[in-house]
Amino acid sequence: MAKKKLITIILTVVMICSTSFTTYAAPQNLDVQKQNAEEKLKKDQNDLKSAEKKVVELEETIQALDSQIENALRDIEKNNVDIKNTQNAIKVSEGEVEKAKNEISKQQKLLDDRVNAMYKNGNGGYLSIILSSNGFSELLSNIDAVYRVVKFDKEVVSNLEENKRVLDAKKKKLDEQNQNLLNLKADNEKKLSKLNGDKNEQNKLIQEAKRQQDLLEDKVNVSKQELDKTLKILKYISQATDESSNVKDIGDAIKALQSIGSSEAYVQDAIAKGKAIILKKQQAEESKKNQNKSSSNNKSNNSSSGSKGDNISRGDGKPSASAMNVVNYSFKFIGVPYLWGGETPSGFDCSGFVRYCYANAAGIYLTRTTYTQINEGTPVSRDNLAPGDLVFFGKGSVPDHVGMYIGNGQFIHAPRTGDFIKISSLEGRTNYIGARRIIN
Repeated sequence: MAKKKLITIILTVVMICSTSFTTYAAPQNLDVQKQNAEEKLKKDQNDLKSAEKKVVELEETIQALDSQIENALRDIEKNNVDIKNTQNAIKVSEGEVEKAKNEISKQQKLLDDRVNAMYKNGNGGYLSIILSSNGFSELLSNIDAVYRVVKFDKEVVSNLEENKRVLDAKKKKLDEQNQNLLNLKADNEKKLSKLNGDKNEQNKLIQEAKRQQDLLEDKVNVSKQELDKTLKILKYISQATDESSNVKDIGDAIKALQSIGSSEAYVQDAIAKGKAIILKKQQAEESKKNQNKSSSNNKSNNSSSGSKGDNISRGDGKPSASAMNVVNYSFKFIGVPYLWGGETPSGFDCSGFVRYCYANAAGIYLTRTTYTQINEGTPVSRDNLAPGDLVFFGKGSVPDHVGMYIGNGQFIHAPRTGDFIKISSLEGRTNYIGARRIIN
């Protein structure tokens, strides 16, 4: 029996000596494959970032166009009111001119009736009145009376005719003003038509850019999967051929390599080497058990390890409770469609949205447009943004879009025509021009 044990020990020692391993190194072609996969993923990610930047730039252009369209619509609306008021004034003026004409006709008829009456009474007009005077005193009296009547009649007619001339001039001026307003209306409608055409073209570009973005996202996902597969193979090969690993870890790595289903020689080679290491460890353990059989039954080794994850804190400084109320209130409108001039939950434009949120959540009534809202509250730097701050976009110091900062580099806004209220990132926004804090 002792001789049999000795033979077993000798065979085990020979097996251990003949199957000595070092840590298995991944084949060169797998390292190249990993490098190529990493480079491809990096390129795809850069292409995707460029596509996302292009989408943002196009959206910024449409936001500016939306602002111009809203201004054009306001101009047309004001123009229509002016045209209506002018046309009403023209009607009033026409009535006044007609009234003046009637007054002149009426006065002229009085003069005619007076002259006719004189003839009917055998009086030959003003001259016969003078000539029929009895005595010098009556002559002077009749001359004075005729003079006064003639002067009065001339003044009445003259005043009426002057009034008519004034009214005619007024009507002519109103007609010219009305024509100018009609011309301005036509110009504004042409401008609006062109802006709508530009926006439609930009929308087509956005749709194409988003299509390319979706394709690139799929491409990046495929590249990530390829790289992940390569990294897993490297990890499992390293784990399967590492003599310092325990039998269970090596066995798990072998199973993982087998589940990948790769027929590559380096994968099959790693599986074979891993099995050999397991066999060596099992034989060594058996030998140790045979040598220390009495003591091995009373000993056991258990080890456990744990790791504690880091608590990563992220976000901005703590905003005021009132500002946070406005931010939380704004979230309920996510998905509401963009609407030119909209300021109700049935549809918002950018300035109407933030105005509605502040009015209903904090009782603060902002002015109506981005051009005036940028002057409200107090200025705040981009590095010190806090939830509730208004963030503005445009060119130079002229804003054409506004949103509300919500923290973590993101803001909520009504983006543009055809879109909905949503949350976007400030990253990559080249047209950011400043921010204002409404609630300190």
